[in-house]
Amino acid sequence: MKKNNTILTMKKIIPLLSSLFFVLSTGLLHGQISLLQTDAPAVGDVFIESSDTTLSAYTIGQSGPNRIWDFRNLLVMESDTLTFIATNDAPRAESFPNASIVGKIDSVYTFAIANNEGLFFLGIVSDFFDVDTFYALKFDLAPKLLAYPTTSTTSFIDTSKFDVSEFSSVFGDSVRIVQEEVHQVNVDAFGTLRMPSGNFNVLRQKRMIISYDTIEVRNNGLWFPIQAGTDTSYTYEWLAKESKGPLLTISTNAAGTITDINFVSNIIPNIPAPQAAFAVEDREDGSFRFVDQSTNEPNSWAWDFGDGATSTEQNPTHVYASTGSFNVCLTASNNTGSSMVCQTVEVFLPPVATFDIDTIGNGTFVFNDLSSNSPISWDWDFGDGSTSDNQNPTHTFNIPGTFEICLTATNEAGQNTSCQSLTVVLIPTANFEIVGIDNNRFMFNDLSGNNPNSWFWNFGDGNTSNEQSPTHMYSAPGSYEVCLSAANVAGSSNVCKTLSVVFAPVASFDIDTLDNGLYEFTDLSTNVPTSWAWDFGDGNSSNQQNPTHTYVSPGTYNICLTATNEAGNNMICQSLTVILSPQAAFTATMGENGAYLFTDQSTNNPTSWAWDFGDGSTSNSQNPSHAFTASGDFQVCLMVSNEAGSGNTCQTISVLIDAVDDIEKGLKLKLFPNPVAQSLAVQIERTLVQDAFMQIINMQGQTRLRQVVNSNANIDVTSWPSGHYTLLLYSPQGAIIGRKGFIVNH
Repeated sequence: MKKNNTILTMKKIIPLLSSLFFVLSTGLLHGQISLLQTDAPAVGDVFIESSDTTLSAYTIGQSGPNRIWDFRNLLVMESDTLTFIATNDAPRAESFPNASIVGKIDSVYTFAIANNEGLFFLGIVSDFFDVDTFYALKFDLAPKLLAYPTTSTTSFIDTSKFDVSEFSSVFGDSVRIVQEEVHQVNVDAFGTLRMPSGNFNVLRQKRMIISYDTIEVRNNGLWFPIQAGTDTSYTYEWLAKESKGPLLTISTNAAGTITDINFVSNIIPNIPAPQAAFAVEDREDGSFRFVDQSTNEPNSWAWDFGDGATSTEQNPTHVYASTGSFNVCLTASNNTGSSMVCQTVEVFLPPVATFDIDTIGNGTFVFNDLSSNSPISWDWDFGDGSTSDNQNPTHTFNIPGTFEICLTATNEAGQNTSCQSLTVVLIPTANFEIVGIDNNRFMFNDLSGNNPNSWFWNFGDGNTSNEQSPTHMYSAPGSYEVCLSAANVAGSSNVCKTLSVVFAPVASFDIDTLDNGLYEFTDLSTNVPTSWAWDFGDGNSSNQQNPTHTYVSPGTYNICLTATNEAGNNMICQSLTVILSPQAAFTATMGENGAYLFTDQSTNNPTSWAWDFGDGSTSNSQNPSHAFTASGDFQVCLMVSNEAGSGNTCQTISVLIDAVDDIEKGLKLKLFPNPVAQSLAVQIERTLVQDAFMQIINMQGQTRLRQVVNSNANIDVTSWPSGHYTLLLYSPQGAIIGRKGFIVNH
């Protein structure tokens, strides 16, 4: 349910974004206007967008020059605030490096670019799925909202496309959505627009939109269309120079019925983003008062005092707990944007001396300064006649005893001294060597310094010893950590070394079936082999530990593994019977009026067949025939099986049911030469409805070409396979108005 709601929300949001830009104005204007690149929206523009849902109360009005349209009775039914911000103030701005402006409504950010060709809509950033994550929806190609300049003679054709299949982390690879649109845009009128807020000199831009939508869902590993088709709608945009784009937008369906009315109802003055500034008052007790001096009317403040503390007050006071240089930053913000400024604050307090001591070993210690308030000099007295001015010195005592260690820490504000007692005891330095007697028996010779008088050995296999230089035998191969702890009355130390004990391997392995002749061979050999030699019985081999191998022919094979390490090798063999599963394949042959013959071409001898014709019909025949009852694109799938497994494949079939009702309409088309090898000329004998749509399908029901046509055309068929093809012409309302067959012969 969540995914379906997301799809509907996104499909609703796309057409609304062509009405991004509105502004309020009053007065009666005269003269014909022209919209230029300098009229594009700018950072700081804030508009109130409104809509009127009493659709039946209004009409589109006439086209032509010097028209007057009266919409003074528009009602504000719904409203949103549209704010234009800088691109780097929006989330995921890195996804749109070419954007020059961002429009923000709540948590939806729309990215656009204005250049000398026009105003282009690049995409959207929003938390589409309510998962606290912003996603970027990018257009490729980007739709053009306005041409620069736009005059009374402006017209252009525009295409756009978006694909949200990339949201696999949310959809789980279970939904695919693609929308492609063709826009036929022309200025069909100019004159005066009367609005509740005043009169405006406008150009009226008419936009015919042909949408090609495809929505598919994944079910049991197969893709099924839940929506696919073509839709035509119209949008009328009254463009005012003051509004930097549409002031009033009315949308209709293909039949001319009004579906949406959007207009501007208010403008908020453009206040520039703040210029952050502040002053610092030092109270000389570790506390400071920070005074905001920012310009351009900020309405929020964010302070970072550089020590981890923050504040949102306008003029906060802060107390520092330690001496140092702190980078204090203020970010001042208003509805237009924000800016940040930083200053360094120097805090001075007398030191509080303190330190700790880390034992390195054998009379060597590290003395760590922990003094607060940033001392700049240190004076250490180690109590044995030695001193140091390092911050964190290391010192070695040559005799045991108790010593008084003192640290004096100093900075510009004063000094402080702290002392600790340290008792120094020299401990043994544990060390040993390992002498091999044979593969699993070793002697461990004590080499410890400082005269230990007791020893504790841990051989790493659960056995121990208190001898000075013991001998030990291991019962299993492996890597063992041998540790010696040497002690005397002063203390103890320990040392560990790694010992590798190696036995000859005992070869063993397991076989797992992966897929259709693909097997995984898992080494289960004991005693840690270091190399492996596999013979797969079909002339192939491998030196990997756990290889995979694909058999291309069925049969029984003798699989052998030789496992080796430095102590020797061992071999074992197993028998494997290979059966291959079928690989699905088929061809489709188109007959008359939706009839098709499907021919199974699967390999590896399937014994059963399961056909899904994509329209709710199925079959278990090997080579079925099927009659489709409606035109459209159908995904036909075949699953074949035998005792080894199954395989499936799908093809998209374009089905044509409707023929031309009027025989004479077929005479509107001439195709020549026929047969054709390189370029097919399409000649339209009588004038078609503007923006007709052309489709070419092959004998298998697959669409080869789709495009809008307004006149004769030439089609390059050099790379097309030889065979029979059918060309159809559709009116903008979807009716077939022409049909002709031709042959490609190379």
